[in-house]
Amino acid sequence: MSTELEHKIIQYLTNSMSSEDLALFVQEMDTNVLLRKEFDVYRSIWEVTNSLSYESESVNHSWKSFEPKITDKPHYFLSKSSFVNVAASTIIIAILTIVTWNFISKESNFETSQYAENYVLDDHSQVILNPNSKLILPNGFNSSNREVTLLGEAYFDVVESNKKFIVHTTIGDVIVHGTQFKVSVNEDEQSVSVELFDGKLSYIQSNQEYRLKSGDILISSSNEITKTTSNISMTNDGYVICKNTTLANILAQIDLIYDVNHHIKPSLLKGFYSVSLPKNDLKNCIKILNQISGNNFVLIDNSIVLK
Repeated sequence: MSTELEHKIIQYLTNSMSSEDLALFVQEMDTNVLLRKEFDVYRSIWEVTNSLSYESESVNHSWKSFEPKITDKPHYFLSKSSFVNVAASTIIIAILTIVTWNFISKESNFETSQYAENYVLDDHSQVILNPNSKLILPNGFNSSNREVTLLGEAYFDVVESNKKFIVHTTIGDVIVHGTQFKVSVNEDEQSVSVELFDGKLSYIQSNQEYRLKSGDILISSSNEITKTTSNISMTNDGYVICKNTTLANILAQIDLIYDVNHHIKPSLLKGFYSVSLPKNDLKNCIKILNQISGNNFVLIDNSIVLK
């Protein structure tokens, strides 16, 4: 709110406007919807502060400090009680402004270091953020948009909605309505890989759209787009088939299906395995992992760890 506008509203509320200025102000409020809204907000605060009680000694001290500053301005005269209301209203407005700004400008950042982390977003979509990666959710996520920015690598299991889910990267954007996929961004090589496990999505780069179906992998590198087939697929009878797939990708599938985490040393995640995993038996999944890898994985506090 401008100082001039605030000055006019205070004059109106303290009945210190001339009849001519009052008529012009009322006319302006009738024709200016924005002004009317700002006036209503200020008046509400004014009415609240007008109902407050103040210690007379404090009021008198504040008034004596303030009175000399306005004695040479006869068109803007305030009584002691009006002065207190102005001061209180100004303080409340300042506090509300700061609180509102902090709330509005807030964005959520998820960042990982050595281990992958599992997050559930406000729209109930699930994200597994791989090590050394960052996911940025702007203000308004889920209420006005479902757009995120990814630096690094993440798996997504997106809940269906009439709002498009968009993953922004420095190279291109991934747009979906509800699906399970993985996005890898290599900032140094300026490349991005999109692997679609289930559903449909679009990848957009330089205003060009590329459509993917289940089992597709799209790789963008040096402005060249190539497509290949994923080693991970879903069956109609409730299994995830992983062919020659890294343990990292296998664990990520389990995390997405069963809403768990894994905390395994990165050096163990690079091995390649072929496996068929049930989508309704976590205990059996872990047993199968132990059989194919020769490790002893266990579930502790909703996280798969090496015992």
